[in-house]
Amino acid sequence: KTLLVSNMETNRENQQPEVKVDQYSSFDQFNWLDNTELIWYDKTDELFRHASFIRILRRRLYQHVEMFDDLEKCENYIRTSQHHRIFLITSLEEGQYIIPNIHDLSQLYSAYIYNATKTNQLWTEKYSKVYTMPYPDTLYHEN
Repeated sequence: KTLLVSNMETNRENQQPEVKVDQYSSFDQFNWLDNTELIWYDKTDELFRHASFIRILRRRLYQHVEMFDDLEKCENYIRTSQHHRIFLITSLEEGQYIIPNIHDLSQLYSAYIYNATKTNQLWTEKYSKVYTMPYPDTLYHEN
């Protein structure tokens, strides 16, 4: 099982995420993993719906996964994590509030927005670090 994060791309034409698989691209093989954090922000019950996926993330990344259901706390955490590379997972709804505030921070490497469709994710197109996907577990790929 491999968590693929860095090679995630969105096909803007059909808005389907494309995960490019290669045996050396798994998240846990990067030599900068110690400075990498995955942050999941959602104030709805999506965190609970994807509990098994979150357990996989925690098992693979240990202490490198943080979860927030409060916008201010999440944003403050990201702002104060200046020596880390941040991957953010959030819903389309919540992303509209946090992405404009953090997109230009150097520590934000990329943000993955789930529950996105062609018609509801137009606001994401102006942010170069934002990738859309239909479901959070799109990031997880079994080899």
